[in-house]
Amino acid sequence: MIKSSKFFTLALTISLLGLSSGNIQINSHLALKAATPMPTVIDTSHASLNELQTYYTGVEGKKGDTLLAQLYENIKDHNEYDYDSSTHRTIYKIIDRQWELSPLSPAELQNFNYSTDNPYIRKFYADYNDDLSTADRFRNSGASRVSFDKEHIWAQSLGDFGRTGGAGSDFHSLLPADVRGNQQAHSNYNFATPTSGITSYTNDKGSYVGQNGYIAGSSQKVFEPTDDYKGDVARAMFYMTARYYEYIDVLHPKLTLVDGSPSAQVASPTQPGLAGDLETLLAWHTLDPVDEYEIHRNNLIYNNYQENRNPFIDFPDWADIIFDANYVGDGASFDGGDPVEPEEPSITLTRIEIDINPQASFFFLEQVNKSDFIVTAHYSDDTSKVVTNYTLTSGGNPLTTYNQVGEIELTFSFSEESVTVTKSITITVNLTILHYVVIGGAALILIGLGILLPKLRKKVIKNGKRIIKKTRKKHKK
Repeated sequence: MIKSSKFFTLALTISLLGLSSGNIQINSHLALKAATPMPTVIDTSHASLNELQTYYTGVEGKKGDTLLAQLYENIKDHNEYDYDSSTHRTIYKIIDRQWELSPLSPAELQNFNYSTDNPYIRKFYADYNDDLSTADRFRNSGASRVSFDKEHIWAQSLGDFGRTGGAGSDFHSLLPADVRGNQQAHSNYNFATPTSGITSYTNDKGSYVGQNGYIAGSSQKVFEPTDDYKGDVARAMFYMTARYYEYIDVLHPKLTLVDGSPSAQVASPTQPGLAGDLETLLAWHTLDPVDEYEIHRNNLIYNNYQENRNPFIDFPDWADIIFDANYVGDGASFDGGDPVEPEEPSITLTRIEIDINPQASFFFLEQVNKSDFIVTAHYSDDTSKVVTNYTLTSGGNPLTTYNQVGEIELTFSFSEESVTVTKSITITVNLTILHYVVIGGAALILIGLGILLPKLRKKVIKNGKRIIKKTRKKHKK
């Protein structure tokens, strides 16, 4: 939902430029001081077309620099953060969360904990974000620091601006990135496709991340990332020229895109910070169109933190209308601007763990008692729950009674949403006191029979012989 700005306090900056004939000459401008909210109720909704039309009031029909100036009025005075703040850094746990691997339940969205949450992160220049076996968390287990660098897409040196607010801490152009990709491949270079002096680079996990080198007519290096990031780079760079359209101070310089690979310029009231290559960025913008991740990120930043938007994600056509010197079409409009809602991230069953109740006991011929086992299902978002609707087998057969003594293997199976996981454990089945009594009694009977049977056999044989002898005497008579 589109909101009105409500987190700013107003400060008046007054500069005394000199005294002349007793008159004080005063220049002043209004500077906004951010309140930097860290909401615990996270809004994941997307702006509708009607809401975007309201937000971008005044842009229709405008072109070129006139449109850029209007966008500045629409998106300026955003809520600002501090690049060096470890607290503000935790905002990445929301805006660059890998939502497929680390979804949040409705209850968690209503009471988000920045301190304890440790999700998988979507990093720039990383082809390993979407695989559970390779993705990095905000802070990996045992690590001394977070798993990423904070990457200035518009390099800080290309304007020499500060980073306690404004351009140097703007989340629309400040993203978590693969460390090698940020430090070695991009560094502080302009963006273009190098044609000489080319060096290729890999990311932290060994995959190709891009190349840097030189283009004709410039001694300043340029960087070309892989295609997956080209459009994201272009739209972040376009945003910076709209948001920082006029010079306010060292935190809020004027930034301008130009053709070629310009050298670093310190932004001042008379000199904008320059970056390039504009022609390449326009091509990349077309090559790698806006995707669902950018749309989701744009809305998360707007809804929860900065309260401003990247217009080139909302309305990609406006890039050509502003930056293409050969553009001859109509001015800005809202046609085709209804943003696509991304699919809801799915939560999948990953495994089960089995614990034995400390009070459990397993005896021969007794029925299986499910309360003897604690079966916990674990999911892709690191949540878990205890389940009872599992199946239990031994040797591939359903098990209801412990029908043997000693160690036996039990296999637990649990199914949910067409996913089935199994886990096997070994238990020891014992005999009860009653079993020992029965066995002991049986043993005594056998011993007794063993003692009695020889005597009985002798008596039977003796009686048999006597009967035979009597029978023979009768026959002789």
